[in-house]
Amino acid sequence: MRLAFAAATGLGVDESYMVAAARVPAWGYFDHPPLSWWLVTGAVRLAGSEARLVVRAPFILLFAVSTWLMARVTHDLASGTEEARRWAGVRAALWLNLAPIFGVAMGSWVLPDGPLITALLGAGVLFLRALDSGRLVWWLAAGAALGLAADAKYSALLPAVGVLFYLATFSGGRRWLRRPHPWLAAVVALAVFGPVLWWNAHHQWASLAFQGGRADGHRFNPAGPVLLLASGAALLLPWSWWWIIRRLAPAWRDQRRRLCVAIATPSVLLFALVALFSLGVLVHWPAPGYLFLIPLLGLMPPPREAIWLRRSAILLGALLVGWVVIVHSGAIWSERTRLQVADWHGLRQQLAARGLLNRRNTIMAGINWAETGKVARALGPRTRTLCFNVDCREFAFWPDALRPGTRNNFGRDVLLIAPRMGMGAVLASYGDLFRRFTILGPVAVEAAGRRNIVPLYLGHDLRKWP
Repeated sequence: MRLAFAAATGLGVDESYMVAAARVPAWGYFDHPPLSWWLVTGAVRLAGSEARLVVRAPFILLFAVSTWLMARVTHDLASGTEEARRWAGVRAALWLNLAPIFGVAMGSWVLPDGPLITALLGAGVLFLRALDSGRLVWWLAAGAALGLAADAKYSALLPAVGVLFYLATFSGGRRWLRRPHPWLAAVVALAVFGPVLWWNAHHQWASLAFQGGRADGHRFNPAGPVLLLASGAALLLPWSWWWIIRRLAPAWRDQRRRLCVAIATPSVLLFALVALFSLGVLVHWPAPGYLFLIPLLGLMPPPREAIWLRRSAILLGALLVGWVVIVHSGAIWSERTRLQVADWHGLRQQLAARGLLNRRNTIMAGINWAETGKVARALGPRTRTLCFNVDCREFAFWPDALRPGTRNNFGRDVLLIAPRMGMGAVLASYGDLFRRFTILGPVAVEAAGRRNIVPLYLGHDLRKWP
């Protein structure tokens, strides 16, 4: 189902941006650590294509691994006979796949969350082995897996805090904290994460500063935590969220199952507190915490579970089919939204037919990071597309980037492709930066089953920065 879904739907804004930015491999990227970007680079170079199924395939395969790891974590947390423990793992794996936030978004799309949850679940399996065996090698392996999770997304730090919280809640765990094993595991995690810190140190800590400031805000917002948790409940399925909430107290009283609650607490609590003072918290940010609450559905199955599993599967299937139909019809969306959620077809061919593609001394450019990602994706990897804006994100770190403080592109022409910016705003922002500025006839691209008009502007002889 995921393969069919990935092949049938175009890349969204974030996905197009990641695919385009991954064309320049690096030890770090402006938005996130590099692991997910490397997956895209590897898939493209292996297949020789940026087709939507090619770039999404690593994330679909990783979620298959995550499914097995979820079953393994839940099995290792369960008690009773071996058959009962295995079925507990199966149930948790099913609920993971039926939760839209995991089974669709993180299981199919080009996002950092896919490798994040795989590495976190792997770290969970290895941590339980370390606790059971006491062997240093399992501790070190768990640390390496946690480092990989941090190489996917910075929020991997929060489950690590949850592990420390768990060890501090019982006498056996506190004994471990007095031994070198967990601290050596932390050193290994830091070593695996080290190249990302090195990249940040050599780029003015740009990535960490960006992520640290995304939820900036000082206005009291009492509805924020409620809306955040309600949105998370909807994306986990409301009935499964309700059953999870009812199982938190019994799980905390069980020393082994307490691990699920302890790991989830920092992620859920921190972002709920941030949402109290900010409007910028996204619904998927607490997902690492939600991930480790899923085993509770396998360990303590809800009533009439088989019926609810079937209903959840039917609902998820209907959502997937409905999304594909809506994307391909484009009937209920504005032109701006269609250009965001779907691939652009025909842009390269139309520019080539008009003699605008690969012109000598001419730069192809978008007007912000999102537009540049869509344009670069449509024009393909053989055409260099740059970003002409202060907010360029990763495109600002390319060697030949269009950015203030350099003169390396002065004197060149810039073809601006600006579908979501009005003509007046384009002229006001860019018109006086060139010796001459021309409004070209627009092109029509197909996106979401509809014909969409994309304006073009050609600036002659770049002379200054805005």
